Amino acid sequence: METKISAFKNPLFLILFITNTLFGITFLYSAYTKLYPIEPFEYIFIENGIGNWTTSPIMARLVIGFEFLLGFFIIINFKLQKITYRLSAAMLLFFTIYLTIYISLVGNEGNCGCFGQAISMTPLESIYKNILMLAILIILYIFYKPIEFFKTDNWTVIFIIMISVLIPNVLRPMDIFFNYKMTELQEKEILKVDILYNNENPKNKIPEFDIRKGKSIIAFASLTCPHCIMAIHKLNILKKNNPEFPIYYILNGDMEDLNNFLKETKYIDIPY
Repeated sequence: METKISAFKNPLFLILFITNTLFGITFLYSAYTKLYPIEPFEYIFIENGIGNWTTSPIMARLVIGFEFLLGFFIIINFKLQKITYRLSAAMLLFFTIYLTIYISLVGNEGNCGCFGQAISMTPLESIYKNILMLAILIILYIFYKPIEFFKTDNWTVIFIIMISVLIPNVLRPMDIFFNYKMTELQEKEILKVDILYNNENPKNKIPEFDIRKGKSIIAFASLTCPHCIMAIHKLNILKKNNPEFPIYYILNGDMEDLNNFLKETKYIDIPY
């Protein structure tokens, strides 16, 4: 016990200890911010063709759970040089390579989702962040000599793994566990949209499309509503994968909010 306490009297050890702890907290924070909301992170897998609407929620929660696991392992100093640091480096390298390919194919556009919606980062900014974290990881790997504050037996490790997997699934359970009811309009009911096609308010432009004829998918959304933003983001993905879908947006809000709305929803060419 005295040896452990005396180690903190060494300035270099204290700096490395704090750095290691902050490194673990960064993983925990990254995982937590992806949960609220989790949908944009799920959509990343679909947008890049890695998953579909069924598998992407599972994949998203596995990645988040793995980040929680790394964060916990780093903070408790669990076999850092042998296991934890190597897994952390592998994860950072994987996402760095992925982001590099993404930039070459798509460009440096949008939020990469590394810190969810809490901190918006472009793919290039995320690469810089990963390189910095890898550099810190190498320094810790070489110079940090961790102290085991308590013995981590197999049961402790299994418990931490279970907790890491459960956190994203308990805090943000998948939609498959919910039952949704749709309200069907009676045949005699008509959607009253004529107000869109009169010019009483000069600020409102008459739509170039006519939703009063034929069958269409019409989304009514507010420019500042976070739930609307997620829904429109999802519809944009559907339209991209199914160009024949007749989707139209009716948006409500101030014009100064429009550009941010289109950016956050990764808007494609859909009439609104």
